[in-house]
Amino acid sequence: MNDGKTKYKNTAKYMQEALFQLLTKKEFASISVKEICEQANVNRSTFYDHYQNTYELLQEAVNQSIYEFTQALKVQTGNTKNILQKEGNFLISTKYLVPYLQFIKDNKVMFRAYISNSYIFPVSEYGKYLIKNVFTPVCMDNGIVDPTIINYMSKYYLTGVHAIVAEWVKNDCKDDILLIVEVIILCVGPRQKRQKDHT
Repeated sequence: MNDGKTKYKNTAKYMQEALFQLLTKKEFASISVKEICEQANVNRSTFYDHYQNTYELLQEAVNQSIYEFTQALKVQTGNTKNILQKEGNFLISTKYLVPYLQFIKDNKVMFRAYISNSYIFPVSEYGKYLIKNVFTPVCMDNGIVDPTIINYMSKYYLTGVHAIVAEWVKNDCKDDILLIVEVIILCVGPRQKRQKDHT
C-alpha cells in the first residue's frame, strides 16, 4: 500500500519536473500532455490517472513547490517567526537568506520557469507565506503593528529581493550564495540606517 502511494507521488513529481523543464523552453499554453509525458517518460494514461489537464498539473506543481519551500525554511532555520530578527537587520538576515538562496539554487529550473512565465504562476503565494509567517511577526515584535504599513514594507522587501534573485537565477546561480546575501544586505542597509537616524 505504502509502496503504491510512494510510486504515485514519485510519478507525479516526475511530471511536475517535466513541466518545469518545458517551461524554460516554451510558453505554458503551447505545452501539450504528450510533451509532458515524453519528458517525464510516462504514458498518457498515467498522466490522466493523476491530472485532468495541464492546468491541474501546474497547480499541483506550484502547491508542491511552495510546500517544499516552506519546509526547507523551517528545517534549516527553526522557528520562522524569529529567523529575521537575530542579526541586527530588521527584516534581512543571513540565517534566513542562506537557506532561502540554497533552496532556489537547488531548484533553479523551477525558479527559472517561474521567472520566465510569471504571468501564470501565483508567485505571490510565496510572498503571502512570508508576510504571514515571517514579516508580520517580526514587524510586530519591533513595534510595527499597523497591517497596512506591514503590507507595504513587506512588498518593498520582497520586490527588491526578488529582483536580485531573478538576476541570479538568469545567470544560472553561478555567483556564490554569500555574495548574493551581501548584495541584498547592502541594498537594504541604507534604508535601515536612515530609519535609525530618524528615530
